[in-house]
Amino acid sequence: MPVGSPAFRVLAVLALLAPIGSLAASEDFNAAAVGSYQEPGFNSNRQFADGEQVDSIDPFSGALKIVTRDLFIPGNGGLDIEVLRNYQSVTNSRGPYSNGHIERTPFGTGWDLHFGRLWVSDTYNRLAQSDNNRGCQIGQVASNLNPILELPDGSRHVLANGDGSDHAFVSKARWIGRCLPTKQNKGDGGLLVFSPDGRKYVFDLLGTVSPDKQLRSYFVTRIEDADGNALDFSYNISKSNKLARHHLLKRITATDGRVVDFSYHDENGPRAVLTGVSANGVSIGYGYADANWNVGAKPHYLTSVNYPDGTRWAYAYNNANSLVGTVPGRFSMTGMTSPLGLRVGYAYGFQQMGVDPAEKLNVVQRRTLSGILGTQPRDLVWEYQYVKGFAPGNDQTFERGPLQCVTYEHVGTNTIANGASGVDQGLWKVGSLVRKTMAGRAGAGCGPTLREETYTWDRQEISPQKEMRRYNLLVENRTRAPVLVQRAITQDGATYVTRYTHDAYGQPLTVAEQGQGSRTTQFRYTRPGGRWMLGKVSHQSISGIPGEIANSYTGSGRLAQKSMFGVVTRYAYSAGGDLTSETDANGHVTTYADHFRGIPRLTRQADGGLVRRTVNPTGTLASLTDPLGRVSSYTYDAMNRVTRIQLPKSSHTRYDINYAFGPTGVMQTAVRAGYTLARQYNSLGQLIVQIEAGGASTIETAAIYRADGQKISLSLPGYGGLNPHAQYYEYDGLGRLTRVRHADGSAATTAHGAGNVQTQRDENGNATTSHYLAYGDPDQRERVRIEQPGGVVTHVGRDPLGRVTVLEQGGLRRTYAYDSRGFLVSEYNPETLTTQYGYDAVGNRISRKVGAAATDHFIYDAMNRLVSSSYGGVQTFTRSYDPGGRLVRQTSYQGTVWDFAYNAHDQIIRETLTEPGASRALTMGYGYNSRDQLHTITYPSGLEVFYNPDVYGRPTQVGAFAHGVSFHANGALRSLTYANGRTLSIGQDPRRLRPTDRRVGGLPQFNVPMALRYGYDAAGNLTQLVDEVDGRHSQSVRYDGLNRLVSANGAWGEASYGYNGRGDLTFQQTGGARIDYSYDGQGRLAALNGSLNVGFTYNNRGNVTQGRSRYTYNGASQMLLYCASPQWDCPSPSETYRYDPRGYRSATAFADGTQVLSLYGQEGRLLREDFPADGGFVEHIYLADERIASRMQCEFVDDDGNGVSNCKEKRYPVNGRQGTVF
Repeated sequence: MPVGSPAFRVLAVLALLAPIGSLAASEDFNAAAVGSYQEPGFNSNRQFADGEQVDSIDPFSGALKIVTRDLFIPGNGGLDIEVLRNYQSVTNSRGPYSNGHIERTPFGTGWDLHFGRLWVSDTYNRLAQSDNNRGCQIGQVASNLNPILELPDGSRHVLANGDGSDHAFVSKARWIGRCLPTKQNKGDGGLLVFSPDGRKYVFDLLGTVSPDKQLRSYFVTRIEDADGNALDFSYNISKSNKLARHHLLKRITATDGRVVDFSYHDENGPRAVLTGVSANGVSIGYGYADANWNVGAKPHYLTSVNYPDGTRWAYAYNNANSLVGTVPGRFSMTGMTSPLGLRVGYAYGFQQMGVDPAEKLNVVQRRTLSGILGTQPRDLVWEYQYVKGFAPGNDQTFERGPLQCVTYEHVGTNTIANGASGVDQGLWKVGSLVRKTMAGRAGAGCGPTLREETYTWDRQEISPQKEMRRYNLLVENRTRAPVLVQRAITQDGATYVTRYTHDAYGQPLTVAEQGQGSRTTQFRYTRPGGRWMLGKVSHQSISGIPGEIANSYTGSGRLAQKSMFGVVTRYAYSAGGDLTSETDANGHVTTYADHFRGIPRLTRQADGGLVRRTVNPTGTLASLTDPLGRVSSYTYDAMNRVTRIQLPKSSHTRYDINYAFGPTGVMQTAVRAGYTLARQYNSLGQLIVQIEAGGASTIETAAIYRADGQKISLSLPGYGGLNPHAQYYEYDGLGRLTRVRHADGSAATTAHGAGNVQTQRDENGNATTSHYLAYGDPDQRERVRIEQPGGVVTHVGRDPLGRVTVLEQGGLRRTYAYDSRGFLVSEYNPETLTTQYGYDAVGNRISRKVGAAATDHFIYDAMNRLVSSSYGGVQTFTRSYDPGGRLVRQTSYQGTVWDFAYNAHDQIIRETLTEPGASRALTMGYGYNSRDQLHTITYPSGLEVFYNPDVYGRPTQVGAFAHGVSFHANGALRSLTYANGRTLSIGQDPRRLRPTDRRVGGLPQFNVPMALRYGYDAAGNLTQLVDEVDGRHSQSVRYDGLNRLVSANGAWGEASYGYNGRGDLTFQQTGGARIDYSYDGQGRLAALNGSLNVGFTYNNRGNVTQGRSRYTYNGASQMLLYCASPQWDCPSPSETYRYDPRGYRSATAFADGTQVLSLYGQEGRLLREDFPADGGFVEHIYLADERIASRMQCEFVDDDGNGVSNCKEKRYPVNGRQGTVF
């Protein structure tokens, strides 16, 4: 929907609207506002490029539009300085100038750079100061001579007369203008303009952008937010040069001290051009070339923008005097090269949009991205075709891109009636998108439509002034803005509809969505402090969900309180609008102070911890000091990219980062203590090659992308170069993944079916079908039904927020209930019946009651960290933290205690387990190198195991137990040599990276002790284990469609297994022995029958208490007692257990009074076992998640005189031989 100027030409129908003379006077003025197909900037009722793409082709007008940010400096209160350049291709053949100018501007043909302008007409070339909002209004029935607001992105908004009370003017985008108060007048009159977010723009300085419109623009002199933060703009306008050919922005000064300067060549002459923008000690330079054109003041082009790091934008144009008459694209941009080397080319054509020659416009017909590394193809081409629509048809634009064909339909100027019968025929909706279709490419053409979107618009009256367009052929008796009332998406045979209602300001009141499910969201709004601020939601509710989201605001529009369904968070601000405190629903307060560039330099956490920051003038973080006093510092290049990260541990623990820009992208290299990570990005900013270096061989991977940025292939890691094998990805015409193909040719597929149903087939062809629920958009969905092989069906019930309410599978049903705050307050599981939960005010779970079991309680600190867990009210576990938030102690009600110490990089360097009564304390120590890689583990006995990692962090030895350790490129263990001289080698499938064999050898005088070979099915399940030493121990296995084991063949003969619809094991049969599994109505295993007959009972928490034996648990479901006999009376348990605070078993006491004490480390590995009865212990040594050695220490007590100590005989019978490594 256009927001640009009124029309140009006066026809007879205008007698209905205004005197002929006043309309004729607007002719020249409207050249700045341009027409329906020539409006600059970005219209909210159309679709443009997504993401960080700087260029867009307007699908309605065919114009090239570019917005580039050259400089950004954040500010206090969020009032940032953003220097934007905007470009629009020349729209017609009147001359070499764009944006309605017929004379040169200081920025180059088609380009502009400013922070807001207010255009006025010759007739009303001064906006009168006034102390009421009627005194500056335009006194004519139509808005064609009203002021036009131009924004930094180039978009233009006609300011129609407002209500005369709250505001003098209003635009369709809800910008308003208020008369400049008399006391603020500096001589030129002007206007106060307010954005929808409440910022005030002061336009009180008349100036000249181009000599053809002398003194026809009010320049913005101040931008101020509601908290009083402001940017002041200085221009080279004085009494002596009031009639200069150009008036130029010279400086921006912020109230918080930021300054940006603008410099020019020939500032006071006829050929003024912007040459530099500088701030914080860096400058951006602008280069130009003269056009080959000899009419009037010689025009020029912006050819380069040079950044302080040496990168640049480069631009090329149709620059030839011979490009005249009907040659399309005259004086428009033909090419652009980005700082990353992306080359974009543009080709143009003519499109006649109406009967007048001036409506014959330049339109982009082709957009080409050239020579991109890491994409297929390397040249990406989009082609555009435009068809003018005549009533009742719409304008159509056909876009044929590398992957998709997209059709746009907009309401055109000839879609609606015009001329004498054209009054109130829908001028307000011209330019609005009404239909969009998408199809995949099919060879050189397009495939069938895969998605269709339709948009329905209604109108809102914003002004009683009349609106005219298209040379006054299109007339509306009021100024009306379009509002979207319905969007419908049809995809995969289903239609998804979203309907909207609006308030008088165009804000949505209801959003009703209908797809596989339906829901309605309702909104209410407020205007904080009575200010002109839109979008401030005060209440939001969703059908089917109890409660609401409620917000309140400060007088300046900052969020003061947010209630998320009753969970309240409060915020406080400084006088400048910076956040000073945040109070959660528990009353815990985090404060922020000493803001600079909008960043708090001091944060006091809710637990009292202090975080200090130093901030550069650019708004980048220079250093951060955490509550423990550790300092991390950062340095940057001239474009604010990080070049060094100094970590707190030492001067050696830092990253040095370099950027090398070339014609096809950039290589980013990070170096730390001999390790180098090099990442090559192509000209689109996509990571295409990664190289890790510093070791004996580099490790390299590479990716190839499609035009939409999704990966086509990802190579497997390779040593010393790129691996020839890769994984490949395929997509449908909507960009949805359809196939993942492995390097061995096997593939998993995904089919997208009707009604939001998706079927995935694994590499074996087994299908899983998922049904999804969506509301107004099929891509925003939740899974509600899963159909798996073997008839396994799962139903998932969800509420309108997507939360799970029901799970059903195989006849069992689980339910979940939420309170008005959205917290899960109860769940029903058949095994344990109903579990109830309680919460504190912020949502930390403070209680849990499982069925009839006693209630568990939980306590949290001010940082919402768990500090106490009490099961049944008597069994308590505690956790303590240091000011840095690191866990430093855990205790158990059983008396065990873990204590932790850390290095400056939060890695555990010492952990000590203390047994009850301080009877025993065992400490594990960990050492790290300057790359934070594990270097050493020290066991409680003092044994030091050195891993000596390579630069990639992979061990090269394991103390004295293994050396010569090597790895495959993907990090999997490849080989090592044990202390006894034996070697371990593990082969790898180069196409799937699975282990292919495992062999132990290395001592030719002995037989090979192990040689195993593995086979797999296409889905990666292990199907064959071949023992090459003794074939009797070979095994083969088979799986069903859910990858569950159904048969196994080996030395035992043949075994088979069966399952029910829930995946429970129903039988196993090995040879003639069969065991059947039966389940009760709660889904619990009730009995084993057949070769083994056992019944089971359970406690309130669902733990087995009786079967072949009897078991007793604590409130945390940790087994405490084991009785070999199943009777309830068990005065002498076979085994009793104690656990460390992390939940690992730390002690086992046997019926004969002996004990085994266990120590598990931070990664859950068993590191040590102690045998107090005979003084022995065993320490276990690991590599790559495998235990490769056990070291036994024993007191030498030899009761039977065989030369082997008692503890060795008891723990590891060795037939009389001694040894200390196992």
